[in-house]
Amino acid sequence: MRYLAMPHLLHTVYLKCTDDQIISFCSFIIVNASKFNAESHPESFGPGKYIRNLELLNRTRGYCEYVTDSEYSERNPSAAWTQLLTQALGFMPNLLTFLSLAYDIDDFIKPSPQFAQALLSLPRLEILTLKGIGPETSKAIAGGIDMMGDSINLKLKQLILFGKQEWVSDILVVAGDGVKRLLYLSRVHLISLELAFFSFMNVDGGWANTAEVTFPNVVFAAIHGDGMPIKPMASAFPAVRFLDIQTDVSCLRHNIRPSSANILFPSLTSISGSYSEIYHILKHNLARSRVLRVVIGDDWSKDRVSAEAQPLRISMIAPHLKCIVFRQRFIRPLSWWKEFGSSLPNMIYMSVNLQIRSEAKWNLLCKDIPGALGAMQLRCLTVVAYKYDRKYCGTNSIYTEEDAFALSYGKSIPTLEYFEFKIPGFIRGTSWIKFIRKGDETLLQKLSLTWNEEVALRNSYDYQGTYDTEKS
Repeated sequence: MRYLAMPHLLHTVYLKCTDDQIISFCSFIIVNASKFNAESHPESFGPGKYIRNLELLNRTRGYCEYVTDSEYSERNPSAAWTQLLTQALGFMPNLLTFLSLAYDIDDFIKPSPQFAQALLSLPRLEILTLKGIGPETSKAIAGGIDMMGDSINLKLKQLILFGKQEWVSDILVVAGDGVKRLLYLSRVHLISLELAFFSFMNVDGGWANTAEVTFPNVVFAAIHGDGMPIKPMASAFPAVRFLDIQTDVSCLRHNIRPSSANILFPSLTSISGSYSEIYHILKHNLARSRVLRVVIGDDWSKDRVSAEAQPLRISMIAPHLKCIVFRQRFIRPLSWWKEFGSSLPNMIYMSVNLQIRSEAKWNLLCKDIPGALGAMQLRCLTVVAYKYDRKYCGTNSIYTEEDAFALSYGKSIPTLEYFEFKIPGFIRGTSWIKFIRKGDETLLQKLSLTWNEEVALRNSYDYQGTYDTEKS
């Protein structure tokens, strides 16, 4: 029975980074593989052949925590289990996913530099996530590539690399180092690429990518850190549809001159980043009319010093946008919302995070802002109100119940089909409302959705048109 259950039990393995657990797991894989070899079945690889996904987790916070936990910041991985894991990987020929966010991989590599080659040798690996890449890892990757020579055959579809955060600057990526060579060897099959805390700029500000790398099939690209200038970025990702940028706008502008300022992201449909970054890419993109979705990562509360970053400049150069996500620490006055609502007539989905600091702001959100958005063609709206206090919903408040709050938007925006809202301290969890219209009457229906159903419903509006091959 144990052997019958093994393919299901070992399909996906999550290991908390404790010495005992990892040593036990690796020993089980290695010892059983040796038993099969002794029985003249070397092609079987033992139980390791059943493993498809292997993830190393931080035992206190889980694998989604990118920042090194203070509990582990002064503790290096054990040499005993890093060497065992390196050996065990050789018995996992069908591994598709390897994820390690529990330790800086540089510390992981030190006691077992062959680990990089073991990863690169996995014939079916499609998803690779490594955190804390520094000089040790880059050197080990380069050494592994040299050792494998022409036999290396990477088929990675998703690559996520986090550089080791230094006090001074991000890790510089230059031609010849391991990270650069890994990117080059992975370029053909990659569909998704995320790079954080790497710099593609020379110390003097010049472009470090001496041998240009093109990723012809990448549809999702995330560049966080010093990043790269906008022109090489457009050349590197000709098929990108979803672009997530967190970098210095001056870096994006590098070598951009008025006479040759235009670039082309022919397939780009969604941009995430700061207001200035989004504006800068839209401004220079010859195919900006294809961009349908923007996610503004910084606070959209105050006027900026730079003219190009003033509020509503994005809507002026991209009035065709269908989806927008943003937040305001301080709610803008009604005049701002009226101008905003009239400047984006094609908007289908909007998500806004607001901080409510007074009863007057609460009433603005409930009573006045819905009317200001009436010119939009919104079909789904998400409102999250932070810093809400029950006293803002006292006897003098216009709207004191969630039904009336939702109806104020449903009646003011005739096209609205769904309304999602979350108000800590007033509404528990997330509430979904579906509007039913009968003549001049607007009725509401409260929905009870699972988390997966909420995500599916929200995404069906949020990503409206962004997956289409041709612009509708």
